Amino acid sequence: MFELIRNILFVAGGIFIFYYFMSDMWQELAERYKTEHSLPKTFLITDNQRISFREENKSRGTAFTQLGIGLCDSGLYLSQPNFFDPLSRFPALLIPWSDIAYRKVASNKSLNGYYTFYIGNPRIVRFSLNGDTINKLEQDYGESIFSNKLGEPE
Repeated sequence: MFELIRNILFVAGGIFIFYYFMSDMWQELAERYKTEHSLPKTFLITDNQRISFREENKSRGTAFTQLGIGLCDSGLYLSQPNFFDPLSRFPALLIPWSDIAYRKVASNKSLNGYYTFYIGNPRIVRFSLNGDTINKLEQDYGESIFSNKLGEPE
């Protein structure tokens, strides 16, 4: 019985810590990039990959398996997995292309190449997406918007 209670408290504590760090980081982004725009025409919920957000000036970060990503002429649209929840503490973000830098990391067998995005000026966070996700977004958009808006990756 004691072990069950300990396990429940451990899981609850882990969830609290995850949301604390994620909320802190996301709110910092929301101060600059919160948007009320509707979903862009090109929108994808990531699947089958772990997306890690790392804060640039702090040693902490967080990861999750789903992220809503959209593309439009004005920037990159990001939303949390629970973006349909109107009471969500994680508002949608629209980051202008001018506040994004990226680089391509050589492919390896498990990732098929991935891109690291640096958000903010000065940089606030970074996160990575695999090459398949980038290809799918650009295919849906109809052009190579990342290289057109951001130039070639570093």
